[in-house]
Amino acid sequence: MLVLNNPDMLAKATNKMYFQYFPEIIRPETIITRSLSEIQSFYASHKKNIVLKPLQGSGGKNVFLVNEQNKNLNQIVDAIGRDGYIVVQEYLPKASKGDVRLFY
Repeated sequence: MLVLNNPDMLAKATNKMYFQYFPEIIRPETIITRSLSEIQSFYASHKKNIVLKPLQGSGGKNVFLVNEQNKNLNQIVDAIGRDGYIVVQEYLPKASKGDVRLFY
């Protein structure tokens, strides 16, 4: 199998902001912030079901599903936010069926 990577996209993929280049129809609604109040507002507007992860990092480290069963939003934001910005995304239920990575 031959895999060719566009060097420009590889450079953009050094952090999780690369997904902002994807068309909105194929990516979850996302904000990138350090503001607890912005995250709380996003949480409320997405039926208390969101995903939080650090902007920098990989391998699923410090990725949290925050819902009504997991109510320690403030502590999670504090822990992830110590190292930088936080990616806050709507939860997509179909994501539980697998992880697909698309780079173009």
